[in-house]
Amino acid sequence: MALPPLLQYDAPCALYGIAFSHSPRHPHRTVLSSAITGPSNRLLVVDLASNLPSTQSAYTPQSDFQQLAQAPLAFPATKSKSPATSLPPITSFSWNATSPNSIVTCSIDTTATLWDINTSQALTQLIAHDRAVYDLSWLPDSSDIFVSVGADGSLRAFDLRTLEHSTILYESSGETPLARIAFSNREQHMLACFGMDESKALILDMRSPGHPVAELLGHQAPLGAISWGSGGDVPGTSGGGWIATCGDDSQLLLYDLTSPLPEARPASTRPSTRPSTTSRSGISPNSYALSPPSTPSQARSSPSPAHAAEIMPVKGWTADAEINNLAFTNSGEWVGCVSGQRMSVLKV
Repeated sequence: MALPPLLQYDAPCALYGIAFSHSPRHPHRTVLSSAITGPSNRLLVVDLASNLPSTQSAYTPQSDFQQLAQAPLAFPATKSKSPATSLPPITSFSWNATSPNSIVTCSIDTTATLWDINTSQALTQLIAHDRAVYDLSWLPDSSDIFVSVGADGSLRAFDLRTLEHSTILYESSGETPLARIAFSNREQHMLACFGMDESKALILDMRSPGHPVAELLGHQAPLGAISWGSGGDVPGTSGGGWIATCGDDSQLLLYDLTSPLPEARPASTRPSTRPSTTSRSGISPNSYALSPPSTPSQARSSPSPAHAAEIMPVKGWTADAEINNLAFTNSGEWVGCVSGQRMSVLKV
């Protein structure tokens, strides 16, 4: 039986985390986590109570097991700058696809920690940034390299085989904190990130570090999450695939990066401002329409590098409240998001 193009579920609590199963037997199985201040947070799949809000949820890459980012009860020999009796919260984690027993976590205490989940032991911990670390991700198809972003405005790469130093791939202008990062599922050298309170996302190429190669425009308020979907059906292209963003403007925007990136517009022809009166897509909240959105303003974004290509969304959808998080199904055919107490899953 064919599924409708929009599926929705209303939870009994406010939602923040969302993840889809990687199992081919259950491609639409979803885990949702709440975002409640206090000891009543829940995972709606396993119905597990938690003392703190979940910062991230994810399925293991090879089955239906699910892992939640939580601070350990005890951690000897920590490099944390916080007192040993008061370990800081974990802000994010990444599950290694090629070595599913390995998880790397990050924290507001500037550290990143590698864990063996089979033994529940911390294998190594390093000071990753000068300030809080907000997000990290393993390099696809690698069991040794991961990248991280943080409050110091830098995007850094780490190799577990040579932990004496890290490589700074990008630094934001004005030390704007970088909030989230995501790798392409198709081209592992392509990744996306966005800054705190920024309304645009940046596309970077690890082969040419230092500057973004493209900017994803279209939001009118700060971004909340970013995720890559499938790579597309066109053989021989070098694009990174579909990518979606969501934010405080209640919009989910979809960008087509399945083909090579367009050439950047020269700085002399780049408009310095965008209309501030342009509204969001005129779509009724929660009505299904992944349709071309209108061009919004970019008042919140910092100045753009002269060589970065500007990319507008090809489809958009509007919720009835700000969208907290999003995720693609493993096939990339569907994209799900959470807004308030509602989960919405849309067919791409």
